[in-house]
Amino acid sequence: MTVGLLGLQVSGCGGDYSGEDGADGDVSAALNPTTSPVESSDNSGALEQYFEQYIEPQMSYCGVCHTPGGVADTDEGDRFLLLGSQSHYNSFEQAWMDLGGGVESNLLLVENALASEPHSGGKTWPQGSEIYGRVATLLSCWDQPESCPLTTTDPTDPTDPADPPTTPNGFPLLGSSHGNHVWNAFCETAADDAALPADPRTLIVEGVNEEKAVYFNSFYQDCHVNLPEKDQAPKTCGDYKARVAAGDYFANQRAAMTNLSVPSNVLNNLWKAWGLKERPANFDQLLTERYGFNPAPYPNPYPLPGEDPVNSNGGSGQLPMGLIQGRDDDGNYNGRISMNCYICHGGQIGHQSDGEGLGPIPGMGNTNTDMMILMRDISRGLVGGLLPISLNNTRGTSNAVGAFDMLTLVWDVDTLSLAPNPIKLPFNHSYHGNQDMPNWWNSSHRPRKFFDGGLSVDATRIDMAAADQVNLLQSGAKRRAVTEEWDQFLQAYVDAQVAPAFPGEIDEALASQGAIIFHQRDLWAGTDNAAIPRPEGNGSCAGCHGAYSPRFVNDPAFLEDPALEGVASYLVPLDIIGTDPARALSISPEVREVFKSTWWGYPDGVDGYVPPGEKGALKEYLDDFAYPIINPEGRPVQGLCGWEEKVGYLAPPLYGVWASSPYFHNGSVPTLRQVLKPEERPAIWKRMDSPVEGRVKGYDMSLAAYDLEEQVGWKYEEFCSRLDTPAEECSGDNRVINNLLYRWLDSVKDDIWIFGFLSKPYGTQSQIDRRKIFNTHDFSNSNTGHEFTGVLSEAETRAVIEYLKTL
Repeated sequence: MTVGLLGLQVSGCGGDYSGEDGADGDVSAALNPTTSPVESSDNSGALEQYFEQYIEPQMSYCGVCHTPGGVADTDEGDRFLLLGSQSHYNSFEQAWMDLGGGVESNLLLVENALASEPHSGGKTWPQGSEIYGRVATLLSCWDQPESCPLTTTDPTDPTDPADPPTTPNGFPLLGSSHGNHVWNAFCETAADDAALPADPRTLIVEGVNEEKAVYFNSFYQDCHVNLPEKDQAPKTCGDYKARVAAGDYFANQRAAMTNLSVPSNVLNNLWKAWGLKERPANFDQLLTERYGFNPAPYPNPYPLPGEDPVNSNGGSGQLPMGLIQGRDDDGNYNGRISMNCYICHGGQIGHQSDGEGLGPIPGMGNTNTDMMILMRDISRGLVGGLLPISLNNTRGTSNAVGAFDMLTLVWDVDTLSLAPNPIKLPFNHSYHGNQDMPNWWNSSHRPRKFFDGGLSVDATRIDMAAADQVNLLQSGAKRRAVTEEWDQFLQAYVDAQVAPAFPGEIDEALASQGAIIFHQRDLWAGTDNAAIPRPEGNGSCAGCHGAYSPRFVNDPAFLEDPALEGVASYLVPLDIIGTDPARALSISPEVREVFKSTWWGYPDGVDGYVPPGEKGALKEYLDDFAYPIINPEGRPVQGLCGWEEKVGYLAPPLYGVWASSPYFHNGSVPTLRQVLKPEERPAIWKRMDSPVEGRVKGYDMSLAAYDLEEQVGWKYEEFCSRLDTPAEECSGDNRVINNLLYRWLDSVKDDIWIFGFLSKPYGTQSQIDRRKIFNTHDFSNSNTGHEFTGVLSEAETRAVIEYLKTL
């Protein structure tokens, strides 16, 4: 890694140290006239001794940003850019003089103390603190040497000789766990019978971390506390490791959606739907290209034409992540192919040959897939594959919550038995809009799951809605039993995932500056964000996304317990975050209210709960979603884990954020820089095509197609439409036509089920290719929001990006 030489500086990251007048109502504008050098030869020894003992310890932190080329090397901060050619004491004194002398009005004290003053590095000596008094005392001695208390009393402590010196906490600015669960780290060396430490997510309860820099308002709920001990959280390392191993088997070797499987000959003949004349030699590769799958980094066989799966150990073909071959009761491969978790959570960045941790990554969000094309081809061209909803409108996105809503229409939500109920229609939304595929590696630091923080991370039953629960040919009792058998194992495997480390060079000097800005820069300190409501916390990136730098993780002003490192659980209101509201608003109030008493809401063990099978048919019907219509008092039993009542988006942990392109909950922003710089976001864009020959191609997954330097994200080409570009500048192949009728249908199908199956056309190869284009004018695709980071300077933006590479 590239490590820059840090010069001596005197405050962590920039403020306005120019000393210019005109800042209305700003203490910075009230400067004393320039002061002549202090004649203090008789007193300098005492003052230097005092500086060395009480202020010098802060200099390693202060010297990070105010260095040539650093974020404070600006026109505003030129009189505060101090070089290491002088002693620290002389540099501090020179800065004081350059900034106009005085005490309470000098920016050397003010910018680093007053909450009203913008300063990227936070407040190293906050007003009223001990260190504030130390600095003020030194400045007063320079300003009025004749009355300096340090020359008439013991210079080592003019106030209380028993007070210890104020020093930094000694922890480095850089360092990351990469999202490694605390249990992973603990159990690497602990015995199997060792008791597990507390899961940090369980600490996020109401009242935690109040009045701290990092804010939490969406809390963990223990959903399993009333269930048998075997279904509760693991107690020892041996228990935890056994669950992870079982979850590994579930995710990588077990076929779950068996009722949705197809014979291998259907898969082997998909090339006929691609417009080809014969099966191509690179069929396995083109399978990944056509549907946006990614290669499986583990054995994942299927039988080629003419192969017996039993006698060929599954076959000599290699399925991608997202598809899996089933087995019979004897454990033999059976030649039937179905989907698994990796159709959404099996991503890729680069190739395995590019280095450790690169290539296909189980648990990484799959931002390539187009499930509607897969359904079309499998069903031989039938609209939507006979599905009553659209699974996605744009390649790389998913309508996962809409799919769940569809299932609640056909399930009894207490028994999971097949029980279609049209009375639920007014409560359900068939289309929740496009959403990105989340990475599993952040789960261990999320007390709640889903983009809207809908459920506690301990609500594991709902995860199986995309697994065995879709097997509608099985009884509800069977699907509930299978869920209880596997859901905790799957969650343990998900929690055990770790984010990949950044594969490129990192400028550690720049990243250190970024760490300070990320954790300390109050984005609401000035007036530029006055139109956006101020969030809770300290107004920095860390206030919403959590603390990561060891320096701040171990600062009690940020976290009441260092165990909360990297935990993020701030459900940010829509008027603050400003991103597309479709996904957050799609869960109806009726569904939010009734969810807590469904089987997924864990009513087990609550007083008055009657288990499925012990109720009469009428009672069971009344307890379904129809209940609020028939009885406005609501359902009788409330479970332990309801849907989050607040509406907004849950700020995610940022481990592996460098590899998480595209960004926002809907995948509307291609690069990390554009998250911070709203004005640079493209309105219509498409990732680069794969270099594979022929008409069937997906996205280019190589590192050459990923900007690892300034932008950080997938490279793309821009398109135009006449909604935002003059006609004379937008024509030909680069033009995207926004069909007004389709846009209207797309917006209303969120509320009208009959339109739910509609999707962007995909009947021809040209239409399939156009689904790769991300159009922010479409319903749920807006790239607005997160506007508050626009106040960051260019230097600050570069520093924050460099820091985020380290997480």
